[in-house]
Amino acid sequence: MPFSRLPGFPELFTGWTSQGAITTAERGGTCVGLLALAPAPPPYIPPGLIPGGAVFIHTIMSARGPAGHGVGHALLEEAARRAGAQGAPALALDHWAGSAELDQIYDKHGFVKTGEYEDDQDGGPAKLNTVRVRHLLPH
Repeated sequence: MPFSRLPGFPELFTGWTSQGAITTAERGGTCVGLLALAPAPPPYIPPGLIPGGAVFIHTIMSARGPAGHGVGHALLEEAARRAGAQGAPALALDHWAGSAELDQIYDKHGFVKTGEYEDDQDGGPAKLNTVRVRHLLPH
């Protein structure tokens, strides 16, 4: 299902845009990636999985195929740069726990698994999500 059809996503996206939390990646005049950062994790992340003061990646996506080659890496590095510029000790995110591909990508970029939680916010069956943190300062 496209993100635009997920319950509440259009409103969430509008809020991110009004807060200046959105960064896009373009190639040849076409949007090939999107990053949404926030100064704090969403309230449904269990306490203790993310260090205080961490910047949270709410959404990161890139185009599939050649158009998106290297975009995810560039957006993750931009997120780390922005978080570091704010003095944040870490960068955090969550993702679907059943994806070996995401595990590999985030491991490669220095994100360490700190825990898991069940998400049943959309009213459907609960999904298991993984929380990961990339430390930017020694801890």
